[in-house]
Amino acid sequence: MRYIPKRDFHCVDRDGRKRFYRAKHRREDGTHGYIRDEVTNLYRNHISMLVKVEDPPTIEHATAGPGELRSLPTNECEDCGRDFKTPAALGSHRRVHDEEE
Repeated sequence: MRYIPKRDFHCVDRDGRKRFYRAKHRREDGTHGYIRDEVTNLYRNHISMLVKVEDPPTIEHATAGPGELRSLPTNECEDCGRDFKTPAALGSHRRVHDEEE
């Protein structure tokens, strides 16, 4: 469960500590929002400034390490050097070169 602020705001919690919540707060794992421990001891009016969101499901690839960045395969034509968005577009473009031969 994540808590995402509707906008940036300052507040003082029940323990008297000053806190600042950012609407675009990003955690180290790349997710947005704050976890339950970070929003404890807040008053009701401060809690109403937060939107409760379910955690998105995480998908781990069998060959990917945690936090690993991968380069996307390029869809560049070997003959003319044009770049294509999808492999299917590259495949249909290759027919042009096959017809030339």
